[in-house]
Amino acid sequence: MGKVGAIWTMLANCETWLGGAVVVEDGAGYEAIPGAYLSNGSYTGSRDVLYRATNLADVTGDARGWLELSESEQNWTVAQVMAGDEASHYDLAKMRIDDTPELEPYRDVILYDWPEGAEHWAWVATAPLATILDWCKGIRENERALEDGE
Repeated sequence: MGKVGAIWTMLANCETWLGGAVVVEDGAGYEAIPGAYLSNGSYTGSRDVLYRATNLADVTGDARGWLELSESEQNWTVAQVMAGDEASHYDLAKMRIDDTPELEPYRDVILYDWPEGAEHWAWVATAPLATILDWCKGIRENERALEDGE
């Protein structure tokens, strides 16, 4: 599983899994597991913990459950967990494009190597869809104007 998917699973289950939820890294990728597994002698998987959550409200500052949050709020929460990890923000931005058909025609624009780096990827992951589409359409209009010599 990818890092974004593992964090998503951790956040969705942190209040229902015994011992909260953790994301561990193994040789093949990332996995979200119940925190209690780490103290269970029969668990043979990785114990290399990258992220831990026991209470969603501690992460979100909101008493609502994961499924009660909007997609944008869920994306923001995942981005906050991954804060400072530019590669992960990029993965989250790609996932947003993959999950949002309206963004697919602008994949090249969104995933361009913008100078803002991680800040841009975090914005793509969390901004309202209409805002991203307006920005992309503006970029396309500028491209067309340059091609037409305007």
